[in-house]
Amino acid sequence: MDLRELRAALDRWSERGLIDPEQARAIDDFETIEAGPELAAAAAGTPVGAPRWEASAVLAYVGVLVALAAVLALYVTVVPDAAAATRVGVAVAMAVAAAVLGALAARLPGGGRIADALGLSFALLVGAAALVAFDAADWIDGERGRNARELAQQRIAFALSAAAMGSAAWAALRWLRSPLAAAPLALAPIAALGVLGWWVAPNSGDDPGRLAGLVVTYAAYALALLPLLGVLPAALGVAGSARGWFTLAALGAANIAALMLAAEFGGAHEGLLLAHAALQLAVAVWRGGRAWLALGALSLYEYVAIVVFRTFEGAVAAIVVLALVGLGTAFGALAGQRVGDALRALGRERSARS
Repeated sequence: MDLRELRAALDRWSERGLIDPEQARAIDDFETIEAGPELAAAAAGTPVGAPRWEASAVLAYVGVLVALAAVLALYVTVVPDAAAATRVGVAVAMAVAAAVLGALAARLPGGGRIADALGLSFALLVGAAALVAFDAADWIDGERGRNARELAQQRIAFALSAAAMGSAAWAALRWLRSPLAAAPLALAPIAALGVLGWWVAPNSGDDPGRLAGLVVTYAAYALALLPLLGVLPAALGVAGSARGWFTLAALGAANIAALMLAAEFGGAHEGLLLAHAALQLAVAVWRGGRAWLALGALSLYEYVAIVVFRTFEGAVAAIVVLALVGLGTAFGALAGQRVGDALRALGRERSARS
């Protein structure tokens, strides 16, 4: 098999989920080196292992996720008005339906993407079903929490619901082969630890919310580092994209918590948001990773936005400054990309001459 045939095969295997994109690229790089510069140049083409987003793939994901949004809308509209037993029964039935449909889709030719989206749906629906069950048991009613016992019940309900979602996500990863399920798998321990922070904080003023936010932020960063340390790939045992979804969900949770702390409490929390941006950008430079780069840039912009709006007190000047910062970054990125492309081209030209 020559390099062209190998790359076509790797594309097919990557698309079907038999190997992940990182493995495909590693095989291609190895065989390219083995083939030597002349054969490699003759077989030059589109890099393998890149996601292939055909219209059918996009529609498969979007269709299932739209259906999930419609199902979750039932919790807001129809289900709350039903009897307690009916609410719990409907919630459990929806979660079971997602699991069964995901298992059936996984057996269909080309059904991996539908199974992937249904795996995410299953995990989220299990978490929602747990909350519905605790609500039916009157453990998380909005009027509760007036004494220590009711507050403890609320915290237990949220922690166990997070654990249920995480367990369902693990099942979806292992049996439905759903990389998207890695996102709720990351969010489950983060939520549970946030509840723990809420629990141990002094029950006065802003202390519970502040400590819960700090716990969520740093627990999320710790989890996001697992893929970089080589811990997560062996644990997940599915396509490499699962690691990306895991990292993105963890960093997203850290970003939201850090932003809320900075916006609500200001002071040192604003400085921490800037430190978070620096940390994420440093990791992106050190080990690579689009999620770290994107979330680091987002954290930096959030810090700039908070400082600018506090300085100008929400005036139009703040919007103008932010717009200029955003445009400057966009054009700077474009210029940096062109410089990088030119340097790589120069390096290839020198290698060819040598």
